[in-house]
Order: sequence, then C-alpha cells, then structure tokens
Amino acid sequence: MVELKSGDDFEELKSKVSFMDSKLKEAERSIMKLTEERSIATREKDKLKGELELLKRKSDVRTIQVGFPFLYCCMVAVISLAVGYFSHLYEGISSHETGFLKEREQMSYIVIIVYRGSCYLV
Repeated sequence: MVELKSGDDFEELKSKVSFMDSKLKEAERSIMKLTEERSIATREKDKLKGELELLKRKSDVRTIQVGFPFLYCCMVAVISLAVGYFSHLYEGISSHETGFLKEREQMSYIVIIVYRGSCYLV
C-alpha cells in the first residue's frame, strides 16, 4: 500500500479519482447513447426490409403483358395460312375453268415478332 506523506498528496489523489469518475460517467453516457442509436438503426433497417419485401410482392403481382400471347399468334398464323392456301387453291380451280391465268399471283404474308416474351403480328 502507498504511504501518504501529506495532506496535499491525499487531495491530489482525491481530485484524480473524481476526474476519473467523471470520465467514467461520460464514457457510460456515450456507450448508452451509442447503444440506443444502434437499436434505432436496427429497427429502421428491419422496417425498410419489410417495406422492400412488400414492394417486391406488389411488383410481382403487377406483371403487364404487352402484345398478344404466343399461342394466339401461332393460331392466327395457322388459320391465315389455311385460308390463304384454300383461297389460292380455289382461285387456281376457277382460273382453269375459265381459261384465265393470272400474270402475277398475289401473296399475303404474316410476320410474327416475338420480343421480350410478347408476340406481335405484323
């Protein structure tokens, strides 16, 4: 144990202890403040994660289809080809019966464009 030689040494140690005590209390207040800020930040982060999940679910529901479905385009193409074939066949039969041959045959085309999962008829 340390021997105290005078009252001045005692007062000096007492002031050092009180200074260290005030520094300790200041450090405890800083720790409490930082702990509170961390818990607030954690709660805010969890809230934002929840909102993000909610927005993701809402955006998944709102898928808007542009253009026509692919199967619809295929059916229109098949029906158009069949109608074109039969009308061409009918014109060929009627032109042979009348003896009239066309110089130029007219053909119609259907173009199906598939872009980003949507189908367009041109």
